[in-house]
Amino acid sequence: MKINNQKTLLISLTLLPFLSSPVMGETLEQVVQETLSSNPQVLASENEKLARQEQLNQARAGNYPSIDLTAGAGQETSNNAATFNTDVELDRSESAITLRQNLFSGFETTSQIDQQQARVKAAEHMLASSRDEISLRASQVYLDVIRKREILSLAQKNLNKHQVIFNKVQQRSKSGVGRSSDRDQARGRLSLARSNLAASKANLFSSEANYIRVVGKAVPAQMQKPNSVAEALPANIDTALTNARQTNPLLASASAEVTAAIAIRDGSKSGNYPKLDLVLSSAWNENLDGVEAKDEEQYAMLQLRWNIFNGGSDSARNSEKAHLYGKAINSRDDAIRLVDQTVRLAWSEYVMRKSQVVDLNQHFKSSLKTRNSYDKQFRIGKRTLLDLLDTENEVFQSGRAYTNAQYDLIQAQHKVLASLGLLSQTMAK
Repeated sequence: MKINNQKTLLISLTLLPFLSSPVMGETLEQVVQETLSSNPQVLASENEKLARQEQLNQARAGNYPSIDLTAGAGQETSNNAATFNTDVELDRSESAITLRQNLFSGFETTSQIDQQQARVKAAEHMLASSRDEISLRASQVYLDVIRKREILSLAQKNLNKHQVIFNKVQQRSKSGVGRSSDRDQARGRLSLARSNLAASKANLFSSEANYIRVVGKAVPAQMQKPNSVAEALPANIDTALTNARQTNPLLASASAEVTAAIAIRDGSKSGNYPKLDLVLSSAWNENLDGVEAKDEEQYAMLQLRWNIFNGGSDSARNSEKAHLYGKAINSRDDAIRLVDQTVRLAWSEYVMRKSQVVDLNQHFKSSLKTRNSYDKQFRIGKRTLLDLLDTENEVFQSGRAYTNAQYDLIQAQHKVLASLGLLSQTMAK
């Protein structure tokens, strides 16, 4: 029983780098929030939303009066009945202030406000979609750096083990006990271990470069392994698909664009109606049309304008907006299919990764046990050097596969949340 406990302790200590996370260093949540605050794609989406809000303010201005002030002064030469058909030169001046309040625009103002409100909603949802997309990219590069650091550590340990084996075999060969073929074989495996270490360093460098590109700052020396977000996931694929229809911002944006298209279509019919304005004006003029005198006037009127015929452009515009409405419907339907596909693929990967972690964990544990047994048997001559070297390589390969599986599972969880439009919200908690 004591021996079994010692074996369990040894295996647990060996697995500790894979199963525990550093107690210090930046967290994934911190990195995601920092990325969202500075990422150009997110900032562009925020500016797009702000621009849409200003367009809404412009549309609302149609409900308020407009006031125009005009003024002018100069020389005038007149020749008319008032001057008895002779040339008269006078210093002319004029000024006026006019207030115009629209009373009825054929529902054009109302339609424009509805359109811009829908476009603001669409921009807000696109911003949320951008935030989720960047959150996913930030989490991927963050996890990839930790993953490659752990694999580099595995490769270094693998090289150290092969160096120890080679030293022992070489010592035996020099003393005349070992065979030269064993030394050559050990040297070849040692070279392979060095190659694996070099490749791991190159892969880590590449991952750090991707991190800097996405996050926009240097890679921290200490990074905490993130916790599982399995609790935030739906219970099954059917629930995930149902939730995505309600929470995915890409789909919500497409639906808002349909609402905007309806408003545009309705607004295009404003040409079928008259326009009615209230006009208030005061004018102060002097020396007009050759008459040396003041000319002042004030008036208030209702002004109606109604286009009767404009070459059929109103009818063509109505047809155009009807087609654009159909396009918006088609785009929304396509978004539904795209979101369904994204959710299904993300969920399928999540289920697969969850199963892989269990199997690869068992494989890694078994490889460690086999390696320890073969090492003892090699010392008493019951295992060949090739057996020992193969088990060392098996430990490295299984450890690398298990490490990849752990981080692949976390990434798969993040992909599911991103497909639902909930990743950035989850990271903010």
